[in-house]
Amino acid sequence: MEPKLERVELSGGEVLFHQNDPGDAMYFVGSGRLQVSVEDSDGNPKRIGEVMRGGIVGEMSILANEPLWATVTALRDSVLIKLSKEVFEEVIDAYPKALVNISNRIIERLKYAHMPRKPIRKRPNICLLALHEQIDLEQIGYELGQLLQQKGSVYTASSPIADQVFQRNIAQATKTDSYDHWRLSNWLDEQELQHHFLILLADKPDGHLSAWTQRCLRQADEILLIADAQQSYRLTEVEIQLQPTYLATKHKQTLVLLHSAPTIPPIGCVTGPGFHSIIISGKG
Repeated sequence: MEPKLERVELSGGEVLFHQNDPGDAMYFVGSGRLQVSVEDSDGNPKRIGEVMRGGIVGEMSILANEPLWATVTALRDSVLIKLSKEVFEEVIDAYPKALVNISNRIIERLKYAHMPRKPIRKRPNICLLALHEQIDLEQIGYELGQLLQQKGSVYTASSPIADQVFQRNIAQATKTDSYDHWRLSNWLDEQELQHHFLILLADKPDGHLSAWTQRCLRQADEILLIADAQQSYRLTEVEIQLQPTYLATKHKQTLVLLHSAPTIPPIGCVTGPGFHSIIISGKG
Protein backbone atom coordinates (compact mmCIF):
# COMPACT_ATOMS: atom_id res chain seq x y z
CA MET A 1 0.00 0.00 0.00
CA GLU A 2 2.70 2.51 1.06
CA PRO A 3 4.56 2.52 -2.29
CA LYS A 4 1.29 3.53 -3.97
CA LEU A 5 0.99 6.67 -1.86
CA GLU A 6 2.60 9.82 -3.20
CA ARG A 7 4.11 12.55 -1.04
CA VAL A 8 3.25 16.07 -2.20
CA GLU A 9 5.02 19.18 -0.87
CA LEU A 10 3.45 22.60 -1.41
CA SER A 11 4.97 25.99 -0.70
CA GLY A 12 2.80 28.63 0.93
CA GLY A 13 0.70 30.26 -1.79
CA GLU A 14 0.91 27.30 -4.16
CA VAL A 15 -2.36 25.93 -5.60
CA LEU A 16 -3.04 22.21 -5.14
CA PHE A 17 -5.94 22.12 -7.61
CA HIS A 18 -8.48 24.48 -9.16
CA GLN A 19 -12.26 24.41 -9.14
CA ASN A 20 -13.61 22.26 -12.00
CA ASP A 21 -10.33 20.35 -12.44
CA PRO A 22 -10.80 16.57 -12.88
CA GLY A 23 -11.20 14.81 -9.53
CA ASP A 24 -8.53 12.14 -9.92
CA ALA A 25 -7.10 11.95 -6.37
CA MET A 26 -7.71 12.68 -2.70
CA TYR A 27 -5.17 14.21 -0.33
CA PHE A 28 -4.50 13.76 3.38
CA VAL A 29 -2.93 16.78 5.12
CA GLY A 30 0.17 15.70 7.03
CA SER A 31 1.26 19.20 8.05
CA GLY A 32 0.51 22.80 7.14
CA ARG A 33 -2.76 24.52 6.34
CA LEU A 34 -4.90 24.70 3.20
CA GLN A 35 -7.50 27.23 2.13
CA VAL A 36 -10.68 26.16 0.32
CA SER A 37 -12.36 28.73 -1.95
CA VAL A 38 -15.07 28.78 -4.61
CA GLU A 39 -15.91 31.29 -7.32
CA ASP A 40 -19.01 33.43 -6.81
CA SER A 41 -21.42 34.40 -9.58
CA ASP A 42 -19.01 37.14 -10.70
CA GLY A 43 -16.05 34.79 -10.87
CA ASN A 44 -14.40 36.18 -7.73
CA PRO A 45 -12.87 33.71 -5.23
CA LYS A 46 -14.74 33.34 -1.94
CA ARG A 47 -12.97 31.68 0.96
CA ILE A 48 -15.22 29.13 2.64
CA GLY A 49 -12.92 27.25 4.98
CA GLU A 50 -9.53 25.88 5.93
CA VAL A 51 -8.16 22.37 6.24
CA MET A 52 -5.45 21.58 8.77
CA ARG A 53 -3.41 18.55 9.77
CA GLY A 54 -5.45 15.36 9.62
CA GLY A 55 -7.94 16.77 7.12
CA ILE A 56 -8.84 15.42 3.67
CA VAL A 57 -9.50 17.23 0.38
CA GLY A 58 -10.61 15.90 -2.99
CA GLU A 59 -12.60 12.93 -1.65
CA MET A 60 -16.04 14.21 -2.64
CA SER A 61 -15.13 14.41 -6.33
CA ILE A 62 -13.78 10.86 -6.32
CA LEU A 63 -16.91 9.44 -4.72
CA ALA A 64 -19.28 11.45 -6.93
CA ASN A 65 -17.14 10.98 -10.03
CA GLU A 66 -17.42 14.71 -10.72
CA PRO A 67 -15.00 17.63 -11.23
CA LEU A 68 -13.53 19.28 -8.17
CA TRP A 69 -16.00 21.71 -6.58
CA ALA A 70 -13.45 24.13 -5.08
CA THR A 71 -9.94 25.54 -5.39
CA VAL A 72 -7.46 24.51 -2.71
CA THR A 73 -4.41 26.66 -1.95
CA ALA A 74 -1.62 26.15 0.58
CA LEU A 75 -1.61 28.87 3.26
CA ARG A 76 1.56 27.42 4.77
CA ASP A 77 4.33 25.16 3.54
CA SER A 78 2.38 21.89 3.61
CA VAL A 79 3.03 18.18 3.23
CA LEU A 80 0.23 16.03 1.81
CA ILE A 81 -0.23 12.35 1.05
CA LYS A 82 -1.85 11.77 -2.33
CA LEU A 83 -4.11 8.77 -2.94
CA SER A 84 -5.04 8.38 -6.61
CA LYS A 85 -8.55 7.36 -7.66
CA GLU A 86 -7.29 3.98 -8.84
CA VAL A 87 -5.54 3.23 -5.55
CA PHE A 88 -8.57 4.52 -3.62
CA GLU A 89 -10.78 1.98 -5.39
CA GLU A 90 -8.30 -0.78 -4.50
CA VAL A 91 -8.38 0.30 -0.84
CA ILE A 92 -12.19 0.29 -0.77
CA ASP A 93 -12.26 -3.21 -2.28
CA ALA A 94 -9.84 -4.45 0.36
CA TYR A 95 -11.13 -2.41 3.33
CA PRO A 96 -14.84 -1.52 2.86
CA LYS A 97 -14.99 0.16 6.28
CA ALA A 98 -12.67 2.88 4.98
CA LEU A 99 -15.51 4.10 2.76
CA VAL A 100 -17.78 4.40 5.80
CA ASN A 101 -15.25 6.60 7.61
CA ILE A 102 -14.81 8.88 4.60
CA SER A 103 -18.56 9.06 4.01
CA ASN A 104 -19.12 10.09 7.63
CA ARG A 105 -16.67 12.97 7.18
CA ILE A 106 -18.49 14.16 4.07
CA ILE A 107 -21.90 13.91 5.77
CA GLU A 108 -20.60 15.93 8.72
CA ARG A 109 -19.28 18.59 6.34
CA LEU A 110 -22.54 18.77 4.36
CA LYS A 111 -24.57 18.97 7.57
CA TYR A 112 -23.15 22.43 8.25
CA ALA A 113 -22.70 23.57 4.65
CA HIS A 114 -25.83 25.74 4.55
CA MET A 115 -25.68 27.03 8.10
CA PRO A 116 -24.63 30.69 8.68
CA ARG A 117 -20.87 30.87 8.94
CA LYS A 118 -18.94 33.02 11.34
CA PRO A 119 -15.97 34.85 9.79
CA ILE A 120 -12.84 32.69 9.85
CA ARG A 121 -10.63 33.89 12.70
CA LYS A 122 -7.05 32.80 12.44
CA ARG A 123 -4.17 33.16 14.79
CA PRO A 124 -1.91 35.40 12.71
CA ASN A 125 1.66 34.54 11.87
CA ILE A 126 3.61 37.82 11.76
CA CYS A 127 6.82 38.16 9.75
CA LEU A 128 9.22 40.96 10.70
CA LEU A 129 11.53 41.94 7.85
CA ALA A 130 14.17 44.66 8.20
CA LEU A 131 14.80 46.82 5.15
CA HIS A 132 18.06 48.24 6.54
CA GLU A 133 20.98 46.39 8.18
CA GLN A 134 21.23 48.60 11.28
CA ILE A 135 17.75 47.69 12.52
CA ASP A 136 17.71 45.51 15.63
CA LEU A 137 15.00 43.06 14.58
CA GLU A 138 15.44 40.84 17.63
CA GLN A 139 14.70 43.74 19.97
CA ILE A 140 11.64 44.76 17.96
CA GLY A 141 10.45 41.16 17.94
CA TYR A 142 10.91 40.98 21.71
CA GLU A 143 8.91 44.18 22.28
CA LEU A 144 6.14 43.03 19.92
CA GLY A 145 6.02 39.70 21.74
CA GLN A 146 5.61 41.49 25.08
CA LEU A 147 2.61 43.39 23.69
CA LEU A 148 0.99 40.32 22.14
CA GLN A 149 1.39 38.30 25.34
CA GLN A 150 -1.40 40.43 26.78
CA LYS A 151 -3.72 38.64 24.32
CA GLY A 152 -2.26 35.14 24.32
CA SER A 153 0.83 32.97 24.15
CA VAL A 154 3.60 33.98 21.76
CA TYR A 155 6.44 32.06 20.11
CA THR A 156 9.25 33.83 18.25
CA ALA A 157 11.20 31.90 15.62
CA SER A 158 14.40 32.93 13.86
CA SER A 159 17.11 31.10 11.94
CA PRO A 160 19.46 30.96 14.98
CA ILE A 161 16.61 29.62 17.12
CA ALA A 162 15.79 26.96 14.50
CA ASP A 163 19.45 25.88 14.36
CA GLN A 164 19.56 25.76 18.15
CA VAL A 165 16.35 23.69 18.43
CA PHE A 166 17.62 21.08 15.96
CA GLN A 167 21.26 21.44 17.11
CA ARG A 168 22.48 21.73 13.54
CA ASN A 169 22.45 24.15 10.60
CA ILE A 170 18.92 23.57 9.31
CA ALA A 171 17.31 27.00 8.96
CA GLN A 172 18.39 27.51 5.35
CA ALA A 173 16.98 24.17 4.15
CA THR A 174 15.00 24.25 0.90
CA LYS A 175 12.80 21.77 -0.97
CA THR A 176 15.93 20.15 -2.39
CA ASP A 177 16.79 19.20 1.21
CA SER A 178 13.50 17.34 1.44
CA TYR A 179 13.82 15.86 4.95
CA ASP A 180 15.13 19.02 6.63
CA HIS A 181 12.58 21.12 4.72
CA TRP A 182 9.80 18.92 6.09
CA ARG A 183 11.19 18.99 9.65
CA LEU A 184 11.28 22.80 9.62
CA SER A 185 7.75 23.06 8.22
CA ASN A 186 6.46 20.58 10.79
CA TRP A 187 8.19 22.44 13.65
CA LEU A 188 6.66 25.77 12.65
CA ASP A 189 3.32 24.04 12.23
CA GLU A 190 3.59 22.76 15.82
CA GLN A 191 4.42 26.22 17.18
CA GLU A 192 1.44 27.71 15.34
CA LEU A 193 -0.90 25.09 16.81
CA GLN A 194 0.44 25.52 20.34
CA HIS A 195 0.53 29.33 20.52
CA HIS A 196 -1.86 32.19 19.83
CA PHE A 197 0.77 34.17 17.91
CA LEU A 198 3.83 33.15 15.93
CA ILE A 199 6.43 35.85 15.24
CA LEU A 200 8.86 35.04 12.42
CA LEU A 201 12.10 37.03 12.35
CA ALA A 202 13.61 37.21 8.87
CA ASP A 203 17.38 37.21 8.40
CA LYS A 204 19.27 40.50 8.15
CA PRO A 205 19.18 42.00 4.64
CA ASP A 206 22.36 41.32 2.70
CA GLY A 207 21.29 41.82 -0.90
CA HIS A 208 19.21 38.67 -1.27
CA LEU A 209 16.35 36.85 0.43
CA SER A 210 17.73 33.87 2.33
CA ALA A 211 15.92 30.53 2.33
CA TRP A 212 14.81 31.21 5.91
CA THR A 213 13.47 34.67 5.02
CA GLN A 214 11.51 33.22 2.11
CA ARG A 215 10.07 30.57 4.44
CA CYS A 216 9.00 33.27 6.92
CA LEU A 217 7.24 35.21 4.16
CA ARG A 218 5.40 32.09 2.95
CA GLN A 219 4.30 31.20 6.48
CA ALA A 220 3.10 34.72 7.33
CA ASP A 221 -0.41 36.17 7.45
CA GLU A 222 0.98 39.66 8.06
CA ILE A 223 4.28 41.18 6.95
CA LEU A 224 5.85 44.08 8.87
CA LEU A 225 8.52 45.87 6.82
CA ILE A 226 10.77 47.69 9.30
CA ALA A 227 12.61 50.70 7.86
CA ASP A 228 14.98 53.35 9.21
CA ALA A 229 13.26 56.68 8.52
CA GLN A 230 16.65 58.43 8.24
CA GLN A 231 17.62 56.36 5.20
CA SER A 232 16.80 57.05 1.55
CA TYR A 233 13.19 56.43 0.57
CA ARG A 234 14.15 54.72 -2.64
CA LEU A 235 13.27 51.05 -2.84
CA THR A 236 15.85 48.89 -1.09
CA GLU A 237 17.31 45.79 -2.70
CA VAL A 238 15.11 43.69 -0.42
CA GLU A 239 11.93 45.48 -1.55
CA ILE A 240 12.87 45.04 -5.20
CA GLN A 241 13.17 41.28 -4.67
CA LEU A 242 9.89 41.21 -2.75
CA GLN A 243 7.85 43.02 -5.38
CA PRO A 244 7.21 40.25 -7.96
CA THR A 245 5.95 37.66 -5.50
CA TYR A 246 5.44 38.34 -1.81
CA LEU A 247 4.22 41.94 -1.93
CA ALA A 248 1.83 41.07 -4.76
CA THR A 249 -0.02 38.61 -2.49
CA LYS A 250 -3.02 39.25 -0.27
CA HIS A 251 -0.89 39.26 2.87
CA LYS A 252 -1.52 42.27 5.06
CA GLN A 253 1.57 44.45 4.73
CA THR A 254 2.60 47.26 7.06
CA LEU A 255 5.53 49.62 6.64
CA VAL A 256 6.97 50.58 10.03
CA LEU A 257 9.20 53.68 10.00
CA LEU A 258 11.58 53.97 12.95
CA HIS A 259 12.49 57.56 13.93
CA SER A 260 15.05 58.60 16.54
CA ALA A 261 12.80 61.50 17.57
CA PRO A 262 9.23 62.70 16.93
CA THR A 263 8.92 63.98 13.40
CA ILE A 264 6.51 64.63 10.57
CA PRO A 265 6.17 61.87 7.98
CA PRO A 266 8.46 62.75 5.07
CA ILE A 267 6.91 64.00 1.86
CA GLY A 268 7.15 61.54 -0.99
CA CYS A 269 7.07 58.41 1.15
CA VAL A 270 4.92 56.19 -1.06
CA THR A 271 4.07 52.71 0.19
CA GLY A 272 1.84 51.48 -2.61
CA PRO A 273 -1.55 49.73 -2.71
CA GLY A 274 -2.31 47.25 0.03
CA PHE A 275 0.07 48.90 2.47
CA HIS A 276 -0.54 50.37 5.88
CA SER A 277 2.09 52.53 7.53
CA ILE A 278 3.10 53.15 11.13
CA ILE A 279 5.57 55.69 12.43
CA ILE A 280 7.39 54.88 15.67
CA SER A 281 9.37 57.64 17.36
CA GLY A 282 11.98 57.53 20.05
CA LYS A 283 13.74 54.41 18.75
CA GLY A 284 17.47 54.53 18.42
